[in-house]
Amino acid sequence: MRNLHERYKTTKGEFSRLTVYSSRFIRIFIILVLLFLCSRTIPATSLTSLVAGVTMGEEHIERAYSHSFEKPLWPADGLYAVWPDRVLYLDNELRLLHARIFEADEPFSADAHGYVQYNRTGTLISSFTPTGETAFEHRASAWPKLSGSPNWILLYTGDQAGIAFLDRERGRMVGDYQQFASIITAGVLVDNDQNAVLGMMDGSIEKFNISENRSLWRVQSPSGKLPVIKGLAAAPAQKGVFVISGSQPEVLSLIDPQGKVRWSRESPGDLRTHIMAFASERFAVTHTEDTVIILDIDSKREIARLIPSIANEGRITWVSFAESPQAGTLYVSVTKGASTTLYHLTESGRVRGCRVIDSPWAELTIPQNAGALAVATRDGIFIYRNPEGL
Repeated sequence: MRNLHERYKTTKGEFSRLTVYSSRFIRIFIILVLLFLCSRTIPATSLTSLVAGVTMGEEHIERAYSHSFEKPLWPADGLYAVWPDRVLYLDNELRLLHARIFEADEPFSADAHGYVQYNRTGTLISSFTPTGETAFEHRASAWPKLSGSPNWILLYTGDQAGIAFLDRERGRMVGDYQQFASIITAGVLVDNDQNAVLGMMDGSIEKFNISENRSLWRVQSPSGKLPVIKGLAAAPAQKGVFVISGSQPEVLSLIDPQGKVRWSRESPGDLRTHIMAFASERFAVTHTEDTVIILDIDSKREIARLIPSIANEGRITWVSFAESPQAGTLYVSVTKGASTTLYHLTESGRVRGCRVIDSPWAELTIPQNAGALAVATRDGIFIYRNPEGL
């Protein structure tokens, strides 16, 4: 569940707490109708076996297991989830490692390897492990962003035109701040955390070597009339970086590790905000105002479009994507307003099941053994066993 707090901050302005509570009964009715329609048109097979759950209350954590559930088969580092005001870390048997609730004036960022807290009125960055132990403290007038790496913490300057990296193990900066000629709008780590690819407001993309503190190349991305990088996702197996750029129209591209465009195609949408992007060895995933698009990453062929039919909820504010490494099964969560639709698809893009839940986001995780699916929502983490035996 990658950088959940960072992604929530990007989208939380799309709905208000007052709206969520005042329309709760209406949403429940809509969700029941949608569940009825899903059950009539699509066989919901993969999201029906809830086997375990960890629910977060204001002052307590509750765990529940089904009678047939013996032990979740997760990677050795367990699971984590991040809410707008709290973090939660679990081991591979769903035992609590650490949980923390933050005050409104305590900005923080988190990933699977720990979390950092930033003193907004000062310069102190405090880094913590998944068990809640202090890893180090560092003073810097820059916003720390964890990026799913055990090695580095990315620092953004206040004008978002400069970066630096903190050595996560030693708590020291690697080189000096690097100032760029344009505002940084997106960034991903690539090449086993050796390099970072940064997208800029002017539509350029720059590959930056972290340990040597220098740029490797800079290219201009394909774009529409207005250049800007709206989203980046690193693809594995040396395939490069999936890029969403431009406006009027947006352009989807795959750029290889040397900075060459492997392919590009126009998107059917045109959003004026940061866009969520995902890439795996076989697929690239992004979204427009009301549609999630899944592409074959090698051929740029579109294999699926998902249009959640949630009434009166505005545009898409959240997307999460997870792919089973063994059985070619895809899961996608799509949020509009305060309701999220979960999809189960085959690798050819055929929808096998769907479910609507009452949550303003849902982050998906599949373990390495692909034996189950974890869904982190507003209310907690819920684990589903795939009845088909992935």
